[in-house]
Amino acid sequence: ENIKKEFLEYNYPSWFRDFIGILKISFIIMLHSSYNQVVLMGALGIFILMSGAVLTHIKVKSSFRKYIASVVMLIICSLILYYTFQIM
Repeated sequence: ENIKKEFLEYNYPSWFRDFIGILKISFIIMLHSSYNQVVLMGALGIFILMSGAVLTHIKVKSSFRKYIASVVMLIICSLILYYTFQIM
């Protein structure tokens, strides 16, 4: 329910919310792969989605409390990208 409210508040259509949800699940599954290229794709995908989330929260002037999770996931994906590139 919370996500539905947020997407309505940001004037995003429900199909977009569903699409973002499918992408998030797909990218998270990719992070569990044993292939570095797939992990990179998953981390980059989450990084892009979380960048969009942070920018949306900044645009609508949400309190930092509302988007701290997006910032943390952005940082975690940055670390995954960095260390996965180191391995390759």
